[in-house]
Amino acid sequence: MTAYRFAQLALPRVNGEDVYPGGGYGESYIFPLNTKSNYFLLIGDPSFDMPIQTIAYYEIENGVAYCKWFKEVRGDEEGRPHTQETVFDRYLGEGNVTQEVGTLPELEESIFIVFHTSSMRDPSPEDDMSVYYEYVDIREKVGLLGVEDMYGVPENIALQYPIFSPYGDRHILSKVDEVSLAAMLEEYK
Repeated sequence: MTAYRFAQLALPRVNGEDVYPGGGYGESYIFPLNTKSNYFLLIGDPSFDMPIQTIAYYEIENGVAYCKWFKEVRGDEEGRPHTQETVFDRYLGEGNVTQEVGTLPELEESIFIVFHTSSMRDPSPEDDMSVYYEYVDIREKVGLLGVEDMYGVPENIALQYPIFSPYGDRHILSKVDEVSLAAMLEEYK
C-alpha cells in the first residue's frame, strides 16, 4: 500500500490556472483508509507566518494526477463562508474561503488516513534519523480523518517510522497496519 501511494504522489500533476496546492511550510497527504483509490488529497500550509491553508483533490487518469478541486482558506481576513460542509472543510478549521476552483466529487469512502510532513521539522534522507526521532513522536505524523472527527492511531496498531519516497522526491509516508486499523474503527462505530 505504501509503495502504491508513493507511486501516486510521484505522478506528474496538472493544476488549473492560479492553483498552487501544497508546498511551503507543511503538507498533509490524504488517502482512503485501506483502499487503493484512483485519487488522493493534498493539504498545504504554504506560509509559516500567515494563516493560509490550501486543499486539492487529485484524480488519476492515464498516469497523470489532475487537480479537479482546489480551495484556499485564510483565517486572517473576512470573506464568504465555506461553500461545502465536508470532512475536508472541517479538517482545514475555521477560516474564510478566498479561492475555490472545481467541484469536490462525492466520495464513497468515509474514513481517511492522513500523513503529515513539515519542511521545517522533517528530516531529509541524508539526515541522522536517530537524532530526529529523539524529539519527534512518529504517531504525530499519522492520523485518521472521519466524517465526524479526527482520530489518533491506537498504540496497539503497528506503525513504522516514516519512509522516504523511492521515487526521488521529498514525500514521506509511514507503514501502517491498515487492516487492523479498519477493523478497530468498525468496532468503534
